[in-house]
Amino acid sequence: MKQRKSSFELLRILSMLLIIMHHFSIHTSWHIVPGLYYSKALIEFFSIGGKIGVNCFILISAYFMITKNAKSKALFKTWRTTLFYSIIIYCMLLPLYPQNLTLAPAIRSFFPVIKASYWFVSVYILLYIFSPYLNIMLNSLSKKDYQKLILIQFTIFSVIATFVRTPMISNQFLWGLFVYIIGGYIRLHLDCKLTKKKLLVYLLISIVLTLLAIVILDFLSIYAPFLAGEESTVFSDTQGFLPLISSVLIFLIFKQIDIGSISWINTIAPTMFSVYLIHDNFLIRPLLWHYVKSFTSSNPISILIVGFAAPLIILVLCSLIDLIRIQIVSLSIKLFRAIKKDSVKS
Repeated sequence: MKQRKSSFELLRILSMLLIIMHHFSIHTSWHIVPGLYYSKALIEFFSIGGKIGVNCFILISAYFMITKNAKSKALFKTWRTTLFYSIIIYCMLLPLYPQNLTLAPAIRSFFPVIKASYWFVSVYILLYIFSPYLNIMLNSLSKKDYQKLILIQFTIFSVIATFVRTPMISNQFLWGLFVYIIGGYIRLHLDCKLTKKKLLVYLLISIVLTLLAIVILDFLSIYAPFLAGEESTVFSDTQGFLPLISSVLIFLIFKQIDIGSISWINTIAPTMFSVYLIHDNFLIRPLLWHYVKSFTSSNPISILIVGFAAPLIILVLCSLIDLIRIQIVSLSIKLFRAIKKDSVKS
C-alpha cells in the first residue's frame, strides 16, 4: 500500500486548528470596553484563521480531486459521518435539555446536510457532486484560458466582494468553487519557482498587511462609527484577498515540504473532519464557547493564552473521540464478519 505523504496531512491538522481559533473568536461572547483596542484587534486577528483554514481544506481537496474521478463511496462516507455525529449529539443532549430540543433542532440534527447545519459540509458535498463535470472543463482549458478564468473570478469574488457585499457575490458555494479552481490550477499548471524561504517572506508580508488593515480600521472606527461593524473586517473576511493570498502561500509551502510519511500525523489527520463536526455542532457550540469564556477575560494576554490553548485542547479531545469511534466501528465490523463466517460454517 502506498504511504501518504504527511506534509498535506499536517496541513489538514493546522487548518483545523486555525478554524477552531476562528470559532473561539466569533462564538465567544466578548465584552470589550472602550480603550481595549488591542484586545479587539487580537480577537479579529484570531478570526482570520477560519478563512485560511477553510481555503486550505478546499485547496487540498481540489489538488487531489482534479485528476481523479469522484467516488460515491467517499461522498457516502462524508454524509454518513456527518449524520452520525449530528444524531448522536442530539440524542445525548436531549435528556439534559428536553425543553430546548424541540422539533426544529430535531429536524436540523436528522437532516444536517439538507438543512445546512454545517455550512462547510453542504458546500463540500455540492463541490464533490459537481467535481466530475468541473474537472472535465478545467482539464480542457489551456493554461492561458485557465489563468483568465482565475483572474475574472478573483476580481469578482475577492477584490469586488471585499468592498461590495451582495448575496450573488458573497456566496459560500461560489467561493468554494473559486478556491477549488485555484487548487486545480496549482496541480495542473503551476510550476512554482519560489523557494520555501521566499514563500515564507511573502506569507509574513500578507499576514502583517492583514493585521495592519484590522488595526487601522479599528482605529478609524473611533472617529467613523460605521466602520465598527462588518466594514471593520473587509480585508480579513472570508472573501478578502489577503486571507486568500495567505492560504495559497501556506499551501505552496506545505507542497514543497517533504517530511516523508509520519504515522501519528497520518492517523490523526483523517479525524479532522470529525473534529469540525463535533465542536461546531449547532447544539454543542453555545455550550462549548460559554465554558471556554469562563477561562478568559478581555485582557489581551488572557485572550492570547486561551486563544491558543483552548483550540488545541478541543482539537486533541475531539480527535480522540473520533479515534475511539473508528476503533469501535472497526471492531464491530470484524465481529460481525466473524459471526457471519461461523454461521455459514454451521
